[in-house]
Amino acid sequence: MRHLICALGLCLAISSAKAGELSFQVTNHGEAAVTGINATSPEASEPIPIENSQVGPGESSEVTFTAPGDFCVYDLTIKATNREDIQRPDVDLCQLETLIIE
Repeated sequence: MRHLICALGLCLAISSAKAGELSFQVTNHGEAAVTGINATSPEASEPIPIENSQVGPGESSEVTFTAPGDFCVYDLTIKATNREDIQRPDVDLCQLETLIIE
């Protein structure tokens, strides 16, 4: 089953999966380039950078995140040029198919 969740200019399309190596699509519909995405688990003291998460305006990219342990739910910080960071709490990366940035 697939769902679309939108809040604060950020939409998420989700389905089901398990923790481990997690892959999802990042689609940037915004005017600013995404320079990186960090994930923070409830037990982590430091954010974990999601590799290859730089996405230009109007572009999409497949990213892979290696989840430490069996954690699925992370707080995401999306960094972009020419705008403040976008905070997206409690994102289930095990179920995420597409992260849409507007």
